[in-house]
Amino acid sequence: MRPQLTQRIIPALIGICLLFTTGLVAQDSSNVSLIGKVDDLWQGYGPVIIIGDLTYIGMGDEIRIVDISDLPNLEIIGTFAPPDSIDFWSTVLEVSGNILYAGFGRARSEESGGIAVFDISDPHNPEFVQAILISEFGADYIHFIDDNIYLSGLNYGYNRTLYYSPEIYVYGLEEINNFQLAPVTLNMPSIGFTEDHIITVVEQLNGNHESVWISNLSGEGEQVHWGAEYYSKYIKPFGNYALSITESELHILDISNLPEFEVLMRIEQNRLGYDNEVFIIGNLAYIINGWGIKVLDTSNPENPEIVSEYEFWVGADTHTDISGDIGCVMGSKSGPNYFDLSNS
Repeated sequence: MRPQLTQRIIPALIGICLLFTTGLVAQDSSNVSLIGKVDDLWQGYGPVIIIGDLTYIGMGDEIRIVDISDLPNLEIIGTFAPPDSIDFWSTVLEVSGNILYAGFGRARSEESGGIAVFDISDPHNPEFVQAILISEFGADYIHFIDDNIYLSGLNYGYNRTLYYSPEIYVYGLEEINNFQLAPVTLNMPSIGFTEDHIITVVEQLNGNHESVWISNLSGEGEQVHWGAEYYSKYIKPFGNYALSITESELHILDISNLPEFEVLMRIEQNRLGYDNEVFIIGNLAYIINGWGIKVLDTSNPENPEIVSEYEFWVGADTHTDISGDIGCVMGSKSGPNYFDLSNS
């Protein structure tokens, strides 16, 4: 995952600029259907999360609430944010129970990032609870394991011009700990969680190869070298396996015996690149980026098959969420796009 910067329009312009596309249905042979979108001048992109009939969308220094109960008719019904005293710029959203966690931070900034906490017991009117600030930090991923919140991101204090330090902050009920995931790296690391391990892929400082760091949930672990031919941009564990994405290939890894692992299968693909997000639902892996949606059948991990594809262009740095049969994709060139995945 990676820090994202977004822009916003002041709420007064929403009513003028919002253009709803009604009766929108588009489909190709892949059986993935575009069923609704918001074509306004959002001028940016941000993290999204679907909770019931609502979508929460981070737009810079505020979070918007979109009602999706009557697709394809969409309606922005509210906005919320931390107090003005907190320099908030949303980069990742996650929900656990009635609590929404909003990671925030600004790339190459001396200002603090961190995590803002909101109570969404009344989902139409979230209440700010607290913000935990971390100096020189940009959050990019939130993961829940038991009673702990794993907040991963980059610390920009090492060298603001070139190198970033990937770190994880662990928030428990009793204490807060933090540890460095790997040596300072040039590019954003790819991070994946299993029940017991953290898998971190980083590019070494000389840029000639990448390394994998396999650690337990306390950060203790070891380095595994993958070699110069392998450049993973995204890794997503599922059960005893993991899906890894390079610039041009999908890889299925056997991770049943960490820290050792095996590449089971490589599938050449066009238009993968950096900005991927993956959701594993049953035996299907939904691979989504600014170029479109690929649906991979992983029921036989040694022989996975792409069963559906839908091509579209919403711009780089996409943010995505899937809830049930509905997927929301938002990128730098588009407001939120909603897809029906039920027939994929």
